[in-house]
Amino acid sequence: MFRHSVLAAAFLAAFCVSANAGVITKQVDFSISGIGPIDPVTGTLKISLDPTLPYTDQTVGIAVSSLNLTVSSPIGFNYFPLSGMLMIGGTQNGVGGLSSLTYDFSLLINYFSTAPEFFLLDYVQGGATGYIGDRYNENVVVNQLAVKDVQEIPEPVTGSLFGAGFAGLMAMGRKRKKA
Repeated sequence: MFRHSVLAAAFLAAFCVSANAGVITKQVDFSISGIGPIDPVTGTLKISLDPTLPYTDQTVGIAVSSLNLTVSSPIGFNYFPLSGMLMIGGTQNGVGGLSSLTYDFSLLINYFSTAPEFFLLDYVQGGATGYIGDRYNENVVVNQLAVKDVQEIPEPVTGSLFGAGFAGLMAMGRKRKKA
């Protein structure tokens, strides 16, 4: 019985690890100067995605720790695996779609999962004017763009490890009762 419990728990743990093997989680810290009246535009967020899959207006898997722009809709992301481009922004007009008289932004990062580089930042803060700056604009300064891997233990693995430990304790208890 003990051997079967351990084998079942080991199989469950291996299955859960492989089910989440493609998902990466990265923290993005950025500070961009030279674009409009809010200078610099700064933020910190965390994104989890499978870099082999496309995402459109995805709001699950993104968490914003800080952003010094006002955004009047949930923040989401688009990801294009063939180019590696990540687009982050408000979802009111679809991620990347800005319109005047709203509070919205979009940030584009090229080669997100391999060698991240700034491409574009634009925003609107309630007025008729929007502000845009890209990597080709000599007035735009990328003070910081840091994309770091975040090591997390996926919840299914945590649960299976707990289950394996519990099964082991139960088996040890039964073994002691028999002795």
